[in-house]
Amino acid sequence: MKIANPIYDVVFKYLMEDAKVAKLILSALTQLEIVELEFHPQEFIANVDTESLDDENWLSRFKVYRLDFIAKVLSKDGEERLVIIEIQKSKVFTTPLRFRIYLGNQLINKNHFLEVENNGKRFKAGLPIISIYFLGETINDSFDGVPVIRIRKEIINGYTGDRLFVEDHFINSLYHEGIIVNIPALKKNRRDEIEILLSIFDQENKDSNQHIMNVNEVDFPEKYRPVVKRLQSAVQAPDIESYMRMEDVFQAEMDAFYDALKEANLQIEKADLKRQESELLRQKADLQKEEADLQRQESDRLKQEAIRKQEAAVVLLVNSGVDKVLISETLQISIDSINQIVERHAE
Repeated sequence: MKIANPIYDVVFKYLMEDAKVAKLILSALTQLEIVELEFHPQEFIANVDTESLDDENWLSRFKVYRLDFIAKVLSKDGEERLVIIEIQKSKVFTTPLRFRIYLGNQLINKNHFLEVENNGKRFKAGLPIISIYFLGETINDSFDGVPVIRIRKEIINGYTGDRLFVEDHFINSLYHEGIIVNIPALKKNRRDEIEILLSIFDQENKDSNQHIMNVNEVDFPEKYRPVVKRLQSAVQAPDIESYMRMEDVFQAEMDAFYDALKEANLQIEKADLKRQESELLRQKADLQKEEADLQRQESDRLKQEAIRKQEAAVVLLVNSGVDKVLISETLQISIDSINQIVERHAE
């Protein structure tokens, strides 16, 4: 069976717009029974004006694909509660900044609060948030081979270290759980129903046309086959293929931009290394010059010391009555020089 590749934003959007399919996927990932699902507006981008990449603020306009759901779920004790399920998907893992900013906006969104009662007091509490991230690149080698990464909060007694099994509106408003679908790790992992379901993202199934994937419907549990059929229908859906081509162009532009940025950074590093080498050479030359100056000064000092000793010897010999001719021949110094030395010392 040929299905559209859901790693493409336009296909993923088409997939999750089907309420039944979205409920199946989110129920499997969150391991919660979803009673109702309210689909919220999402951000979707197919291409970007490449001239804007020259602007230093281009990243703020780069949209990671996101979906928001307000879900009414049943807890294990049968109690209904509302949670925000946010989904962010990116084929490339660039920076957590975009994810962090968006999460912050979710936390302060006034529509995501409800009035609760605790100990006879009523107050507004934020809805619990479950963040789901579909990432096309592994974020850490330690997660290699781990298709689904779950981040869960624990409430711990600080003194005993015991876990406290309690639901609290204050804590749920401030701390949240998360799920990361590590798409590269899906390869060959089909160990449970969740991994079988998520195999629709396994890029090993790509056709020669990377927009299309080949799967066997019978490999999927009966309850998840609507997901596969939805992706099958996306192959024939209007404009899906053209949007995927636009995403390819955009991704190629982004790859080229990052390659150029990487090359520019490499050139900067090389220039810095050359500058450092030049500085070291200059410092070495300065040290050599200082050493040469010290050697010259020492040579001058030794020369002056030798002259002083020679003159002292000449004066001593002359004052002792030694013939100047004999002194001249012995010390290899002219008679005139001997006379000058004697005159200087006589002064």
